[in-house]
Amino acid sequence: MENQYKVIIQFIRKLYSQPEGFIPLHAPVFGGNEKKCLEECIDTTFVSSVGKFVDEFELKMAVPNAERRTPNAKPFPPPGREGAKKSQQHS
Repeated sequence: MENQYKVIIQFIRKLYSQPEGFIPLHAPVFGGNEKKCLEECIDTTFVSSVGKFVDEFELKMAVPNAERRTPNAKPFPPPGREGAKKSQQHS
């Protein structure tokens, strides 16, 4: 069994040109507005699981997933989001 792991590890090391040392499971790739968006969150002191970026992400995810389930489905916010938005506005 150990030999199988060595073969897999050698394959991964060769694939990522990393002959030795630590290989991260996921190295983030930033190629868009990530830094600007993070700076906005930090500057506004609004770092949370709710907010405009979360809403945009959920909408983008809901549309393709809704279309996969049924052609006439409309995206909708998950239960409980309405209360979170109201408390966010009063902060």
